[in-house]
Amino acid sequence: MSVSVISKRYARALVQLGQERNLLDPFREELGHLVQAFAVEKRLALLLQSPSLPKAKKEAVLADLVVLLKLSGEISNFLGLLQSKDRLRYLQQIEEEFGRQADEASGLQRVQVNTAVALQDGERNALIASLAARSGREIVLEEHCDPTLIGGLQVVVAGQVLDGTVRTQLQRIAKTITEGE
Repeated sequence: MSVSVISKRYARALVQLGQERNLLDPFREELGHLVQAFAVEKRLALLLQSPSLPKAKKEAVLADLVVLLKLSGEISNFLGLLQSKDRLRYLQQIEEEFGRQADEASGLQRVQVNTAVALQDGERNALIASLAARSGREIVLEEHCDPTLIGGLQVVVAGQVLDGTVRTQLQRIAKTITEGE
């Protein structure tokens, strides 16, 4: 079974549970904390995947992690299920897929916006309104400043890049001049 199929199944189950209990946002936050914990402490994942470590020790490590991260009962049970099914190694992909499915279920569209300088409130509101009108969904902007863009903005929506930056326009002009087109 492919990683994407596995991550989609587990994410879908957790999204359904989150919807039933109105806990999608807390679940997203807790999964993020878990992924971050495993990223920071690489030995933790290796320890939990080790066939030489007894099951009781793995459960004790997970129990300590649950307490340390103050995880809900639902996420604690989910973590235990992943461990028992030897799927803990897919946690990051599950977390990413959960985010996509939770957004879809909530009618949200996450949009990454890269600009040379921070957007003003009026610009931000106009961009959100324009994107919402096109998608029919509520827009959540994730803004990033990159001075190398010089000006304009780059919008990433569902993997599609809309690039209206000065840097890209200058690169196109330079290409036209050098290639003589």
